[in-house]
This record gives sequence, structure tokens and C-alpha cells, in this order.
Amino acid sequence: MIFILIFLIIGKIKGDEADRGIYWVAMQEFIETIGIYQFYFRVKFAVKAQSHSLNKLRALLEH
Repeated sequence: MIFILIFLIIGKIKGDEADRGIYWVAMQEFIETIGIYQFYFRVKFAVKAQSHSLNKLRALLEH
């Protein structure tokens, strides 16, 4: 992913005016996609941790 971002940044700097606009849009979409994945994994791990805590509590209450 880092290589893609570097490629987009270099294209934005070295390209002509039309290319810079295309690279800018691609870079924004790439960053938004990374943000969506980060949110997904944060929620996934938070739910997993909460589920683990609830299972421990349930085990304590059963004994």
C-alpha cells in the first residue's frame, strides 16, 4: 500500500495539470479506502475484545 501511495504522490508532482487532477482524485480515494479498512478492523477487534470479556464474566458467574 505504501508503494501505491508513493506512486500517486510522484505522479501528482511530476504530471501535467490534467494528470495531477487524476492523481489527486486517486490519492483521495486511496486514503478514504484505508480509512474505511481501519474503521472496520477497529470495530472488529473491539467487538472481539468485548466478546472475550463477556465470556470471561459469564464463566465467573457460572462458578
